[in-house]
Amino acid sequence: MKFSKILKILALIFFVTPNVLFFTDTDFCSTVKPFKTINDDDAFSYQLNNILLAAIPPDKNTVSKEDNISGITLINFWASWCPPCRDELPLLQELHQSKSAKVILINVGEGYKIANNTLKKLNIKHLKTYLGKEDILSNLSIYNLPASIIYRNKKPTYFAIGELPDNQTTRQWLACLKRQAHDELIRS
Repeated sequence: MKFSKILKILALIFFVTPNVLFFTDTDFCSTVKPFKTINDDDAFSYQLNNILLAAIPPDKNTVSKEDNISGITLINFWASWCPPCRDELPLLQELHQSKSAKVILINVGEGYKIANNTLKKLNIKHLKTYLGKEDILSNLSIYNLPASIIYRNKKPTYFAIGELPDNQTTRQWLACLKRQAHDELIRS
């Protein structure tokens, strides 16, 4: 009898508690290059609502303040004159459509006509773009494009300068982050 109780306890420890013990650490999802972790001191500069309020929404039906965003959100700063920016737009659309992340585009330094023509030429139908106000990048200390910020449940978590790799590793990493975000919401 004691042996079966020990087995039940061990089964409980190994099959139930790993979700609580091992999946709460952000280091569990190995970071994909070019992303780097945003430290707590810098996180304030990258607050999601502040960034969206510093951008012009794509249409009157889009709210600039995203209070209802949970899970994984990826903000991507881009411009039509930037080849790596254009190259990664199909990947960003695919990530958005597959619900790997909610993707928000912010075009920098161009008007809607140029930005939307670029999206149309690249067959980007499922993403709309905000327009970044003139000082949005300098206020965030971003000096190159493309640039991306990943939020986990509205918390700025990762930052990248450069084109995102279009590979399975990126998709697996985002899936891992999404599971973590979901687990955090359940625990809160």
